[in-house]
Amino acid sequence: MPAPTICQSTLPIMPWMAVGGVRLPGLSPVPIEEWLARDDAFAAQMSYRDHLIKTRRAHVFACLPQAEPSARELLGILLAELPANDAAYTKRGTTLTRPDTISIETKIDTPLLTAGTLAQEDFALLQKEDDTYRLTGGIICFPAHWKLGTKIGKTLTDLHAPVAEYTPDIAARTARIFDNLRPETPLMRANVLIYTNPDLHQPAAETKTVAKKAPRFVRVERQTLRRLPRTGAIAFAIHTYQVPAQALGTEQFEALKAARPEMLDG
Repeated sequence: MPAPTICQSTLPIMPWMAVGGVRLPGLSPVPIEEWLARDDAFAAQMSYRDHLIKTRRAHVFACLPQAEPSARELLGILLAELPANDAAYTKRGTTLTRPDTISIETKIDTPLLTAGTLAQEDFALLQKEDDTYRLTGGIICFPAHWKLGTKIGKTLTDLHAPVAEYTPDIAARTARIFDNLRPETPLMRANVLIYTNPDLHQPAAETKTVAKKAPRFVRVERQTLRRLPRTGAIAFAIHTYQVPAQALGTEQFEALKAARPEMLDG
């Protein structure tokens, strides 16, 4: 079946409008209760997530053996905090009912996969091994031009190899930030991408040109980092927002065109 077009009514974050824009690493503290977010596209996004997990599990989920304890810790945090911070979640025994009224049985042997069925965010687990951070697990339903299967087990530098802005200096600064990340103080950044295809599941290699006159969709990833207190792994959460370009105000559109002229031309 064709992929659904899922958009929020508005963009709550416009990183190109902020001081510093979308420069790397661009991280700032966020209250722990705001580590995750829920918006008006929740039901549609969760339905698509459920479909992708059912039909493309091998493409959207991977977890190395060393990540299993951290995956269980992450799931435990979600089960405790989602109903505590959002009354639209209800928990009874081992079942969590989401705000879209779908009930999820959580006592199963794939904790990271289960985590991906509870919130709008994609989750990646990063663990320090041999003095470097590696991607050891992920439930990534809405990738932005990357494939989990080709990234699992790789270091931060290797993960960002296609990103020209991810210089050795940025890599060293990011590693220091990771080392100093405290469980009680998550960090947040955001990026912006322009698409003509509104499918949120975009694992294909990035296209360098955007067709003229094609409709534009503005996609913003709200990315948060949180250290898990027991295992010490870093949970990287990605919340995806998307709106048609025409949904932006004139000032926001002109600022985005100035920041990404080659992507909005035509």
